[in-house]
Amino acid sequence: RLLAAGVPDAARDARVLVAHAAGVPATEVGIRREDRLDGSAETRLSVALDARVARQPVAQIIGHRAFWQHVFEVTGDVLDPRPETETLVAAALEGPPPTRILDLGTGSGCIVLSLLAAWPEATAVATDQSAAALKVAARNADRMGVRRRLTLLRGNWLKPVCGRFNLV
Repeated sequence: RLLAAGVPDAARDARVLVAHAAGVPATEVGIRREDRLDGSAETRLSVALDARVARQPVAQIIGHRAFWQHVFEVTGDVLDPRPETETLVAAALEGPPPTRILDLGTGSGCIVLSLLAAWPEATAVATDQSAAALKVAARNADRMGVRRRLTLLRGNWLKPVCGRFNLV
C-alpha cells in the first residue's frame, strides 16, 4: 500500500508500522516472519497504513521519535522532529554552557530539552502558541527529569518573553 501510494522509504516505514501494530521492536519484524498479526493488530496496522498513505509522519502515527540521545513523545499537535535538526543541538553543545536558554516555537521541546539534559546548570524558557504543543513539551520534560528548570509560555514568538538569554 505504501509503495503504491508513492510513499518515500516505504519498506522502512512499513517495518516500523508493523512493529508498532504488533507491539514488538522493529528489529524483530524480519525475524518473526512466521508470526501472524491478531485481529486487533491487523486493525492497528490498517489504521496506521491509512495515516501514512495520507502522509502523516510515522513519528506521529507511532507516538514517538528518537532525537539526539532521547525519545520524545510526538503527536499531531507538534512537528515531527527531523534528524537534521540535531545539528542545532550539536552546534550549541560546541559552545560554552549557557545559564539561560530561549526556545521559540518549541513544539515537542526536542531542542531545548536535549540542551537542558546536557547542561544540568542551565534553565530555559520555551514558547509555543499551541497549548496542546506545550502539554506535549511538558510531558517530555517530565519524563526527562528537567521540568523544574523549564518555563513554558503560551504565545507567539517573543510576545510572552522577558529577560536575558545566553542562547536563543
